[in-house]
Amino acid sequence: MHFERDHHKPLTGRSMIGYKEYRGMQSLTRITLILVFLLAAAGCARFQPVYLTWQGDPSTTMTVNIQTPPETRNVWVHFDTVPHAGEPEAYAEVAACTSWQVPGVRDARRVHSAELTRLTPGERYYFVVDDGEQALTGELSFRTIPEDPETLRFVSGGDMGPWRRARRLLEHAAATDPMFGIVGGDIAYVNGNVGKVGRWDGWLENWCETMVTREGCLVPIVAAVGNHEVNDEVEAGWQRAPFFFGFLPQGDRSFFSRRFGQDTVVHVLDSGHVADFGGDQLAWLEETLEATADRPHQFAVYHVPMFPSHRSFEDGRSEKERALWMPLFDRYGLDIGFENHDHTLKRTVPLKGGAVAPDGTVYLGDGSFGVWPRKPDPDGRWYLEHASGDPHFWSVVVTGDRIVCEAIGQDGRVLDRYERE
Repeated sequence: MHFERDHHKPLTGRSMIGYKEYRGMQSLTRITLILVFLLAAAGCARFQPVYLTWQGDPSTTMTVNIQTPPETRNVWVHFDTVPHAGEPEAYAEVAACTSWQVPGVRDARRVHSAELTRLTPGERYYFVVDDGEQALTGELSFRTIPEDPETLRFVSGGDMGPWRRARRLLEHAAATDPMFGIVGGDIAYVNGNVGKVGRWDGWLENWCETMVTREGCLVPIVAAVGNHEVNDEVEAGWQRAPFFFGFLPQGDRSFFSRRFGQDTVVHVLDSGHVADFGGDQLAWLEETLEATADRPHQFAVYHVPMFPSHRSFEDGRSEKERALWMPLFDRYGLDIGFENHDHTLKRTVPLKGGAVAPDGTVYLGDGSFGVWPRKPDPDGRWYLEHASGDPHFWSVVVTGDRIVCEAIGQDGRVLDRYERE
């Protein structure tokens, strides 16, 4: 990415030289403390949402992100494995944020991001964010992914937007206690238009205020890029998706993999929105699938479905995915492909080589996590096992050799279920 960044040297350990020099001997006033607790109760304040992504190993790293007004240039994340009631200097570790601005955003807000590293797998961490003079948040927490989790829980769905339907579904998603949430593209529906940042504010507000586990941990975001993240003003590169790259630090590419424990890998792909289907992405996908072939559970998430439930089967993007990606999914035994884009609920039969096969990949979708739903088109869709127009998300539980996927609707009911062993 080429955002103009302010870099600060990360600080770790109990020695906080640099931070203390900046902060001086100032302490929080009683009025400031009251404001801090109000912020904590609100979860996310306007222009100051706190949310989590990953750029590295989910067992040993976490990226903490916060947005502030432009005058806030220096931000730190204080963290520890024990709570300290939000008093910044009481935490054992501190990391300085890198900050940047997304060009063209009218309020010129700053995005601040700190990647916390060398974390302990499966540990709960407590943290607070401050600007050297006062705390910007109350005490928040997250939990890293265990190296060998007995049970791995996550949710997946795409095509959300900032609307009430998405918020209701997010509330039900949080009730499943997910360890992370996958968003399969078409996140805030702004088409890469920096003038519509308000929709991103609405989406972040919904996520921050709802996606908290019953334990009180924030749920990290794993996001794929969709067609409503990009604009047509430039031909290629991060500028096509300024908010996807500018608000969600996940690395510098729109395709990547994350390992969750020893057994589960999620491959995040780009359906031709920023990166080409072939070329570097295809070479990376083959290399990555080969390198992770010994992992028992393999998932992929991308925006445009290979096996659509509403749009035409001959859709050009779907055809390219079937031609380029599907042979690799078949060769390396992908368990499940999470598909989006069509605004329906669908589950395919197991497929390999474009035909029914008991050991084939099952494709779940199709992106109805808050956007207006559509009705599936059953005509000639021989590959559909289940399809409806119900808004939903997929709740996924991996235990040992068993994968259980449930589509959960707006009222919290299970609409469809798939098990794989």
